[in-house]
Amino acid sequence: MNGFPIRPEDLYFNTPAKLLFIAVIVVGLVAFVKRVIYLIKMVKTGMPENRFDNPGKRILNVLKYVFGQRRLLNLTYIGSAHFMIFWGFVIISFGTLAFLGRGIIDGFRLPIIETVFEAPFLFLLDIFSVLVIVGIIMALLRRLFFSPEKLSNHIEGFVLLGLIFLLIASDLIGDGLYIAMTGIPQAKWMPVGSFLSSILGYGPSSKFIYWTLIWVHLITFWVLAVFVLYSKHLHIFVAPFNVYFSTLKPRGQLSKMDLEEAESYGVAKIEDFTWKQLFDLYACTECGRCTRACPAWASQKPLSPKDLVVDLRRHFLSLKPEDLRGENGKRIEGDAGRPVVDEIIASNVIWSCTTCLACVEECPVFIEHIPKIVDLRRNQILSEGKAPTEIAPSLRNIEQRQNPFGLPPNERGAWAEGLKVKTLSEDSDVEYLLWVGCFGSYDERNKRVLVSLAKLLKEAGVSFGILGSEEGCCGEPARRVGDEYNFQMLAESNIEILSGYSVKKIITACPHGYNTIKNEYPQFGGEYEVYHHSEILSALLKSGKLKANGNMEANAVYHDSCYLGRYNGIYEQPRDILKSIPGVSLSEMEKHHRKSFCCGAGGGRIWMDEHSKLKVNRLRASQAGKAGADHLITACPFCLSMLEDGLKGEGLDERISAQDIAEILEKSILNNK
Repeated sequence: MNGFPIRPEDLYFNTPAKLLFIAVIVVGLVAFVKRVIYLIKMVKTGMPENRFDNPGKRILNVLKYVFGQRRLLNLTYIGSAHFMIFWGFVIISFGTLAFLGRGIIDGFRLPIIETVFEAPFLFLLDIFSVLVIVGIIMALLRRLFFSPEKLSNHIEGFVLLGLIFLLIASDLIGDGLYIAMTGIPQAKWMPVGSFLSSILGYGPSSKFIYWTLIWVHLITFWVLAVFVLYSKHLHIFVAPFNVYFSTLKPRGQLSKMDLEEAESYGVAKIEDFTWKQLFDLYACTECGRCTRACPAWASQKPLSPKDLVVDLRRHFLSLKPEDLRGENGKRIEGDAGRPVVDEIIASNVIWSCTTCLACVEECPVFIEHIPKIVDLRRNQILSEGKAPTEIAPSLRNIEQRQNPFGLPPNERGAWAEGLKVKTLSEDSDVEYLLWVGCFGSYDERNKRVLVSLAKLLKEAGVSFGILGSEEGCCGEPARRVGDEYNFQMLAESNIEILSGYSVKKIITACPHGYNTIKNEYPQFGGEYEVYHHSEILSALLKSGKLKANGNMEANAVYHDSCYLGRYNGIYEQPRDILKSIPGVSLSEMEKHHRKSFCCGAGGGRIWMDEHSKLKVNRLRASQAGKAGADHLITACPFCLSMLEDGLKGEGLDERISAQDIAEILEKSILNNK
């Protein structure tokens, strides 16, 4: 026996032990599968939605964001802890299969993994087991001593960490005792097991302790597996699938409602959500990253994206599949018939959202919060006739006069007087349509932005025209607050006019209009090349058609519009413009690029009063002040209006000038000729 007291085959299960081992597996597997079937049945009660297209791209997303931990690694401390735990479990899962196999079949070895790659497999299994323990300790310290805001820190988290630790510890100590008793040659590939064997040694109780650890390991494994399915840690199994089924559509595209065939509008009851929206509820890790990034929460409004998802999940999982849909597939009443808004989610929660997408950007498991909120709004607007008092006049103005200001359509082109800008009705033989938008047409402050832009385009020799009185609201404000009917009427009307002039290319200075025309008009047959003015101006500077010569002497910070940045990935072109202007020193605010902080205008909030003491636009303005800026530059009319008000509210308006990129570029080029 090579000097060791026990042969490996002496530690095989005898028949009674093997039967008991199999019985534990069967009990655990039945409990596990029963819960999985329930969870699947529950999700299937949701409305249909196609998330099975483009499997290749979906698999790449899983590789990048699940196995590559792309979003979590942005968080150095907890990201590294999660990375160690995740990859530890990936490796350990193969060890668990081998363990279960050997409990049933004497001498079982995993094909290929333990026959061809035995040495690296055993080495990685040992190392990653230790890394999992390190990750557990890091996670425990975080929960105990520096738990971030809105991280769920209840007993389930500690139970999970304890079960994982017990699972890994029982395995490592068991390996150490096994090596000490048998001296297997594979020990040279198991550094941790070999180290533990030298400490534990062999004694009269070694065999008893070893068998105790075997049973502890087996029972802990199944308790952990079933516990996860009943706890908030359901995401451990669900997250990879949620990433796989995440939307491949443009981020700025909401779903198109069939207003003629729909039985109901938006989401009234929990089963009105699509199956994917319900599946999202399973995936929530309750990490609170979405809420910590939320401008509504930061300004003390009632919206917490995390709580929204958790409250919906709590209600959903309190039901049974038969509560939601009977055997014939029809909805039935009961507790499942409770309206979501007011009974599950307070109405002021859904109206606090600026649709800035920060929650979606931060979520490590790709939960899609915004479509849920908009679907709840749709039901409130279209079915219940309930809209916040402040926004009702704007929606009425959009419907009646095609602009939220309620001003005459024939005043849309007044901003361009004296600029010799032709309308398409006068001359449609142009390369670009300049889509002015409601703010550029009617808001006095933003008219100046359009004047600067028009002058720059003319200076560069760009062929463009405008629609003038024929242009209507793009419909974005209506769609984001849930007035899908109003939006679709506007979209179809605008597309008809654009088609009449054979418009192919569009420039707009409004990220909201840019996103809507580019990403949502195609749902109605409107396919165009759409450019934000920052893209066009940046290209004109790079081509030499525009040259910034005048020295501006400005300490500038750039504010990323949510609908330009997070929604459409345009971050660098505005910054390139500023960098091209002599004398402009560009720095960044604390929150910038994809982590930028909202101005507070999106999702219809620009038409609503701020009732909380903290205001989103003032929070953002103060960030510009802390950055030492004297110029706060943006590329969005909504942002410009909100930030100017924010600077006034913070008493910074005399020190900091808010401007659009077109304005500061025009001053450098045209005012210095």
